Amino acid sequence: TNKTTISVHGTAVARSKVEIFDNETKIAETTALANGDWKVDCDLYEPYNLSTHNIHAKVTTPGGLDLQSKTMECRYDIFFIGQIFCSFAQM
Repeated sequence: TNKTTISVHGTAVARSKVEIFDNETKIAETTALANGDWKVDCDLYEPYNLSTHNIHAKVTTPGGLDLQSKTMECRYDIFFIGQIFCSFAQM
């Protein structure tokens, strides 16, 4: 991507807290809707040309269970034309 803001979305247990991380730095937080859907725009942490960002989500359910998504790699490239987003399956 050539943008420093990415859109991340997925599904989780209804009303779970969803935290998005760029490597180990939290870059966003949201709450899953009643149907489990969630979406948030995030700013990459310290982007510089050709930097790699390992994006993952941490979900805390209303019952207190902590879950972590798989990690998705995103590369910041100032010359890339297009749009990129990360999508996480049910957690």
